[in-house]
Amino acid sequence: MLELNITALFKTPDFRPSYYSASCAELGQDAGAITWQNAVDRGEEIDLLSTDDNREVFRDSLKEYGAWTVEEIAAWSDVELNALLLQFISGEIRESGLDVNNPDWQQYEKDCERGQIAGNLFTSDDSIYYYIGG
Repeated sequence: MLELNITALFKTPDFRPSYYSASCAELGQDAGAITWQNAVDRGEEIDLLSTDDNREVFRDSLKEYGAWTVEEIAAWSDVELNALLLQFISGEIRESGLDVNNPDWQQYEKDCERGQIAGNLFTSDDSIYYYIGG
């Protein structure tokens, strides 16, 4: 289990979740490649997973998806891990409909309670966190 403080990312003026998580309907057939490249570029600038322990928790959580082998996950660089996490965070923000400039946390919590969204984001003491783990 890991709770990452993502306040700085969330409140960065140029943070646009749609740069890192968008559909083919929005960006065309290359949506995956476009958003991945955007996330990798940003992953070089930010350090969401700042410790070896954080990276290991995230790697362990990825194994549960069944989309990648243990060897693939182990081979990813810090930049690639940050990029993938950035895509997960962006996807959840978009799925939830949170406005990064004016988030409605009460509505977000209601939607989580109804099971409409994953609910990995939360706020406490004016900080914003992303939850990873089981």
